[in-house]
Amino acid sequence: MNFEEFTKCLKLENKILSITLSNEEDESYMDPKYSCIIQDIDKLPQNTTLKISNDNLKCPGAGCGSGFNDTTPNIPGGFGYFLSYGKGEGYIEGERIKESPEIAEEMFENQPKNVLKENKFILVKHFEESDSPTSVLMKVNPDQLSVLIYLFDFQSPDYDPVYASVSAGCASVFRMPLHEAFSASKRGVIGNLDIASRIYTDKNEVYFTVPGTEFFKMINNAGDSLLITKEWDRIRNRME
Repeated sequence: MNFEEFTKCLKLENKILSITLSNEEDESYMDPKYSCIIQDIDKLPQNTTLKISNDNLKCPGAGCGSGFNDTTPNIPGGFGYFLSYGKGEGYIEGERIKESPEIAEEMFENQPKNVLKENKFILVKHFEESDSPTSVLMKVNPDQLSVLIYLFDFQSPDYDPVYASVSAGCASVFRMPLHEAFSASKRGVIGNLDIASRIYTDKNEVYFTVPGTEFFKMINNAGDSLLITKEWDRIRNRME
């Protein structure tokens, strides 16, 4: 199965993006336009390369989430308070995704660091077979996600090759998957579960991001996998 057949079988046309680390600049690259980088990803036009750097992100926390900074964002009232119950009147309302500031800060300390490997830019574009991406992002519904997880694990005896990232939307797309791309485990990451960024995307989709090397394996294995079964045909036929 080639890439075109793969996308058609999964109904993923125009929903697969290459994410590549780079130090090369090009005047044709597009800078982010929106306050949340997830919105730039969701609205990325065809034949366009989005260039993300520590200097062009609009959100004060995105440099951290995307992996450019390994220190907590400088948020009034404190990062831990922002992720928990807030500092109080006069400060940004807390997101309440963690019980306490201490747990929130410990969560960040537990996240992988140095994921950009000395690269200055993250480049995002619609995937082409000639690409050599660091990771690959797929915008998927629950049916697509289920079969992609099984396909991702097709050549492995593991039962937990994928995890859902409890993090900012940008961290679930960049920091965590980029770490996996360079790790021995090379796990897949289910992302954009952060309700603060989900408002910018299709309510029926999440993101599934895998190391680039593993994505090519998925395409190569697709023709022998559950994608050629009657069970998948039944699921595929019910998708719009």
